[in-house]
Amino acid sequence: MSAVGNKIRSALRNVTITPECDSMSSSLQFSAMISLGLTLIFAIACAGLYVYVHLILKEDTTDNKDKKNNLMVYAFWGSTAYIAFNTLISIWLYMTANGLTECIKPSA
Repeated sequence: MSAVGNKIRSALRNVTITPECDSMSSSLQFSAMISLGLTLIFAIACAGLYVYVHLILKEDTTDNKDKKNNLMVYAFWGSTAYIAFNTLISIWLYMTANGLTECIKPSA
């Protein structure tokens, strides 16, 4: 196990990180935090929607059925918008990660 650690340490000594990498790294961290925050908000919203639909609207009156149907439509469009936004964030993260690999140069 220590042989692997020594190889990793020696490889890291031979890498120079350019200033462009520092700026890309901070933007990558920022976008990852945005993505995580949105995921947390979305999870809380889904849990609240589940509680509202299944626990509060238990009775099968016509009014409650209409409310359930409307909430399901809102949930569908909300999750679709979230997936689209998260896909854009993921593409941007991928492009930034590619830029990071290009700006890390081996030392001479």
